[in-house]
Amino acid sequence: MKRLGWKANPAKIIDHSSVMLVLLIMAWLLFFSKMIFNQPDPEAAFHSENGFIQLAGDVRVPGVYPLKGSSSIKSILSNEAWSTLCDDLPQDISPDSIRTGKKVMILRNGENWYFRQEEISAFYKVTLGLPILINQESEEGLTAIPGVGPQLAKAIAQERDKRGGFHDLKELLSIKGIGPGLIKKIGKYVVF
Repeated sequence: MKRLGWKANPAKIIDHSSVMLVLLIMAWLLFFSKMIFNQPDPEAAFHSENGFIQLAGDVRVPGVYPLKGSSSIKSILSNEAWSTLCDDLPQDISPDSIRTGKKVMILRNGENWYFRQEEISAFYKVTLGLPILINQESEEGLTAIPGVGPQLAKAIAQERDKRGGFHDLKELLSIKGIGPGLIKKIGKYVVF
């Protein structure tokens, strides 16, 4: 008996489960490509406008805190979750007197408060995207710069002392072990 009607070509039949599988794989690839390619660029975050200060000493929770345009140490410490130093903290500390990249030691002796500013460690600076002062940083601090190990840090410090400080990154080329590629990498993390 002869069949009438449409004769299906097996090569042209599309299985719905195969289509769903292809669509699922495409969605998965799209999702993960966005995750991979939309990652924040750590170099772009470097030298950001937001600042950071490190609080240490007689504070309940010492650590590194963001210091934005209108922030002050008093506003950071006023939050009960962060410190017990709220009501009697002197008003003489303001954003004008504290710059980003500073470590502020806050010490209390009876009724008197004492404050001392230092530089945040180079390791915090690199992590937070703050520049390292190459002419002032210790040998140990220089090792925080990606690509600079202890021996290279020692050589940089010796050359810096011999020259009386660096004025340009190209001066580092005279140090054995530093080439143009490393200069380019180091340049993202240091200032003079």
